[in-house]
Amino acid sequence: MTRLFEPVVRVATTAFHHGEVSAGSRQVPEETAIALSYNRVGYAVMMATPRDLRDFATGFSLSEGIVDRAADLLDCELVTVDQGIECRMRVGTDVADRLARRRRHMAGALGCGLCGLESLAEATRAIPRVGSGLTISAEAVMRGMRAMAMQQELNRQTRAIHAAGFLDPADGSVLVREDVGRHNALDKVIGALAGAGRSAGSGVVLMTSRVSIELIQKCAVAGAPVIVAVSVPSAHAIRAADEVGSRSSPSRARTDLKSLPTRHASVSEPPDMSPEDQDRKLVYMANQIATFFNTTADGEAVAGIENHIRKFWDPRMRAKIIAFRARGGEGLTENAAAAVDRLASEAA
Repeated sequence: MTRLFEPVVRVATTAFHHGEVSAGSRQVPEETAIALSYNRVGYAVMMATPRDLRDFATGFSLSEGIVDRAADLLDCELVTVDQGIECRMRVGTDVADRLARRRRHMAGALGCGLCGLESLAEATRAIPRVGSGLTISAEAVMRGMRAMAMQQELNRQTRAIHAAGFLDPADGSVLVREDVGRHNALDKVIGALAGAGRSAGSGVVLMTSRVSIELIQKCAVAGAPVIVAVSVPSAHAIRAADEVGSRSSPSRARTDLKSLPTRHASVSEPPDMSPEDQDRKLVYMANQIATFFNTTADGEAVAGIENHIRKFWDPRMRAKIIAFRARGGEGLTENAAAAVDRLASEAA
């Protein structure tokens, strides 16, 4: 097999900042055509980040219902061609026969996991119900989000790549995969779990994106009972989550992560409380993030805190902590205060 495409490339840039135009360079994510084939018969072409492609092939095959278990994929060979990369998978006769009856071709744009379906019925296919009973605290979820951010190597280089993670409440560990497409990142996590013989039903899926219908579909097929995201789910995703057993609204999910009877939740501002209590809560959260970055050098710690707040906090929360800092910022640690100052400078 020849060398695969690099997931990140450096390009020349022309930047406009504070009224000044300057030339420079920066790293950007690669977007590669990934052809998925079974027994040398083409099935789908997806635009994806060329990393962890065996996990992607396995997760896609499982979440799309092509195979029922990872062991049904007898082999997966990655072949680089001029136009992209082919994931050549080998399956048994029973899977091949099923594919022949349900074959489709699709070219997926990075923002969509449903392009190219042959019918609307396929796009809105029935979603299996997911078992309930998993309980996790908001604090554990936030620790998982921070741990995921620390593992986002490609996003640290580009600030332009989604991540999906799997939080195991038993030990707090987070398995992370990255991709330009949020649905691809989730497929990679599903594939990595299956390859390691782990069940998605024992933990929480974490996403750095909004939650759309195909993410709910993929989580349900994988058996994941909870998905937590940093942005708001679509209405269709909420209805789909309700179908698999969810009973909570998005607003309740945002403000009450303690018991999580819902299948969808997002990280948003604290529940209704006095302005003073809100300030104290935000200071506590910022300082917790600062504590997480204490083991890194001061400059890197401040950048890490700033990036985390920018990425995971609701815009209203960011505005409130900036306003609080402008009033003195009493209680913020030195690094947390410096990070908020940087956010304020960018917002000015």
